[in-house]
Amino acid sequence: MLDPAEKGFYNCVSYITAPLFNENNIALQSLLRPALTPVPRCKDYAVFEQTLRNIDQYLIDSELESQAIDMALAGWEEANARQQQRRAQYGIRALRVEVLRFLLGGISFRRLSVLLGSSELLADFCRVRQLDGIRNISKSNVERYSKFFTEEQMRELHKTLCEVAGNADLAGWAVHALRHRDLLEQLWEQTDYSAKQVERIMARIEAMAAQIPAVIGQAHERLIGERKVPNARKILSVHEPQVHVIVRGKAGKQVEFGNTLLLCESAEGLLVDWKLYREKAPPASMGK
Repeated sequence: MLDPAEKGFYNCVSYITAPLFNENNIALQSLLRPALTPVPRCKDYAVFEQTLRNIDQYLIDSELESQAIDMALAGWEEANARQQQRRAQYGIRALRVEVLRFLLGGISFRRLSVLLGSSELLADFCRVRQLDGIRNISKSNVERYSKFFTEEQMRELHKTLCEVAGNADLAGWAVHALRHRDLLEQLWEQTDYSAKQVERIMARIEAMAAQIPAVIGQAHERLIGERKVPNARKILSVHEPQVHVIVRGKAGKQVEFGNTLLLCESAEGLLVDWKLYREKAPPASMGK
C-alpha cells in the first residue's frame, strides 16, 4: 500500500515462489497507478487505512497470497508464463476481494461493487485500481472473484488466516455463515420466509461476521499476549453490544455485566418512575 503523502505514480513488483512450476519464480508486476488521494485530518479514515495496511502486510507475511496463487495455478502447468502471471494476479484479486468482503461483514456483491468503484483505498487494496481507472469491479466480476476458489479452498485459506491470528475455531463458521448468507440472498423466494424476515436474517449474519476480526484480536490479546483489554474496547456480548461492565462492589461479586435499571419508589413502596441506561449510567444513579 502506498503512503498517501507520496506523490506521482508507483507500481509494485513481487516475486512469488510457485512450487507447482519447478520452483520457478513468477514475477507479478502491477500496472502503473497514481498515488492515493490524501485525506488529511480525518481520524476515522486514518484508522481504517492503517487497518488495511496491516492486513495488506499480513496477507504477504503469512504467505496467504502464495497459498492462493498455488491454488489458482493448479491445473495450469502447461500454460505459458504470461497466462500464469494473469492467473496468479486474478487469484490475488479474488483473495483480497473476499477478505475485504469478510472484513466489511459479508456485504452483498452489488454493495461491494459500489464501494470499490467509489473508494480508491478499497480498490487499491483489492488490486483493481490502475492508471486509467478502477477496472473489473462490476457486480458480476465481484461475484466471480468471490466464487473463484472452491468452498474447500476457502476453508483452507480461512484456516490459514485464523491459525496465524491465533483462533482457528472461527474459520469454518465464517465461511459457512457467509456462503449461506449469499445463498439466502439468491434463493430466498424459494423459502417460506418473507422479504423482511430474510433481510433480518442476513443483517444478523452480517453483524456477527463483522465482529469476528475484533473477537480474534481480543482473544489474541488476552490468551496469547496475556494483556488486559481496556473496557472501552472489550466485546462483552456479540448479541448485545450495549452491555457494559458494572462495578457494584458487592462481596464476592465486585463486577457484573449488563445495563443499569433505575427504579424510583415512593414512601408507600410504589414504583413511580424508571429509567433504563443503554449507555453507562452516571455514578449518582448507582445505589448500594
